[in-house]
Amino acid sequence: EVLGALLALNLAFGFLEARSNFVLAHGLLAVFGFMGMLAQGFSTILLPMFALSLAPSQRLGRGAVLCNVTGLLSAVVGALIEEKSLLALGGLLGLAGMGLLTFALVQSFKKRMRERTGFFFLPIWTGIAMGPVSILCGLAALFDLFAHAGQLFVWLIVAGWLLTFLLGGLQRVMPFLASMHSASARGRTPLLAQLMAEIWTKAHFALHVIAVLAVGAGLVLENALAVRLGAVLGLLGAIAFALYGLELFKRIRHFRRENA
Repeated sequence: EVLGALLALNLAFGFLEARSNFVLAHGLLAVFGFMGMLAQGFSTILLPMFALSLAPSQRLGRGAVLCNVTGLLSAVVGALIEEKSLLALGGLLGLAGMGLLTFALVQSFKKRMRERTGFFFLPIWTGIAMGPVSILCGLAALFDLFAHAGQLFVWLIVAGWLLTFLLGGLQRVMPFLASMHSASARGRTPLLAQLMAEIWTKAHFALHVIAVLAVGAGLVLENALAVRLGAVLGLLGAIAFALYGLELFKRIRHFRRENA
């Protein structure tokens, strides 16, 4: 918040000489510090809950938090003082933190009581996997390994990692919450299978993944057509997700009428 306020005031008064450093530090804190850690924290609760498994290892979780926090602080300081080594250290620690957390989640998932988890976990696991990929792109941008690596890093960290994971979690949380709040006068609640419209979630996921890849390829290849195609596919994916929510609402109403 402090960095954001300074950047906002700088637009009016122009007192920051190294504005780009503050922009990078603010972006790192917003994406990895706030949204990133929030998403990773929720993953340790939601994934075991939906899979009916034990909570992930606390020891691995503490290790992941330590790596993530230390890496974030290192990267922010590196951004502010323009020190590549600190930025690189932050990226490596972030990779280690994501790796530890993913390993803990996988181990927990293997011990689940629900054997068949269906399609709904695929977007969540895809989002989790995109985290390390995006950090690797960030490291590539730091050392100028290929053109437009910085743009690819920003795109993948927001659309590939966070958005994929958050939407994947939402498409699983929405029917769960709807079921809890849809009890009939007889005390009956609908089964999750009765509320889930997999056709729309599958359409959304396919369109979303192709859109992310298309825009990413367009950025690297400087191909405007690919970026536009990705934007159109992303829009269609968003519409598919909205239709999923609409179908969920319709099924809730139908259940209430049938069990009034």
